[in-house]
Amino acid sequence: MTPPDTLESHLARAVRTRVFPGGVLLAGNRREVLFERAFGRLDYEIGSAAPSATETLYDLASLTKPLATAALAALWFARGELDLDERVGAMLPAAAGRPIGQVRIEHLLAHASGLPDWRPLYKELLGQGMEIPSPRSRDALLELTLQVPLEAEPGVRRRYSDLDYIILGRLLERIGGQRLDVLVDKQLLRPRTADNARYFNLLASAEARSSDAARTAPSESCPWRGRILRAEVHDDNAWTGGGVEGHAGLFAAAGAALSLARLWLDAAHGHGPLAVAAARFLPSGPTLGWDRPSEEGSQGGAHLGPDDFGHLGFTGTSVWIQPAAERIVVLLTNRVHPDREDRGIAETRRLIHDAVHLQLSGGGA
Repeated sequence: MTPPDTLESHLARAVRTRVFPGGVLLAGNRREVLFERAFGRLDYEIGSAAPSATETLYDLASLTKPLATAALAALWFARGELDLDERVGAMLPAAAGRPIGQVRIEHLLAHASGLPDWRPLYKELLGQGMEIPSPRSRDALLELTLQVPLEAEPGVRRRYSDLDYIILGRLLERIGGQRLDVLVDKQLLRPRTADNARYFNLLASAEARSSDAARTAPSESCPWRGRILRAEVHDDNAWTGGGVEGHAGLFAAAGAALSLARLWLDAAHGHGPLAVAAARFLPSGPTLGWDRPSEEGSQGGAHLGPDDFGHLGFTGTSVWIQPAAERIVVLLTNRVHPDREDRGIAETRRLIHDAVHLQLSGGGA
């Protein structure tokens, strides 16, 4: 019988076939890191590309939703400071009197608002000749999002939507009285991640943004922005909002992503600051802020159970949490460098996660 491919062989093959330049793979539990491996390089510049490192910051893309935005909502819910049954219009004045204003906050968290999955709102603002990013473009992004018609009655269907989390992020800003990155830093990052997670606020000074640029993995060579993106959010709508939005914008090293994911693993076991929120956010079936594995072909591999949960990021990032096994697996890559062409990221994720399971079960190296 041919022995199964090892984890190292999967990582090496993915780099060789240009699925991604490199990344960091980490597995841990509630108490310790089980292993952490940096592999490949930050980009494809022959002879000058720096190797990936465990301290490298990656654009988490949609991992921002569960690790930052939903976590902040869960924290405030656990403290009794956020009512998930409240209507959006009652909490966000700009939504009052619109169809989206009748949506409950829980619907936004569950991707059940009735909004479509995505709209290229940035193109509309570019077409207006607006300076982007700017405070004006950030305000305009919210206004355009609130104007998008609902495609279904709230709570009737579940359709993954960036628009839900743009609105949710701004609603949390309204409640907290500060910009989302400031709230997340104060409530979640600073106590747990040291300097290994942050937003790059594009409306701040260049000096403020440059401090971590050297250890940030580049993402796409963006054709319409005219440069390789580094230390600025890859997501187009989030860029229009200045890099700080509820659906995307958080950058982190793998260890910081693990620390944020541990909040949810602890909560699933009835511990930590999100424990009170677990029954509402992590019930059997659909979750708030997270995804369950697909019945077939899950990118988290073949060994995830129905009570496990996780999330993917378009830039090549993922987190999967297994409460029964007390295991978290973090995979951070910049697979959108130098472009967003898909070179097999879905199958690569499956192979890597299956190999991680084999290794942690004592069956591989």
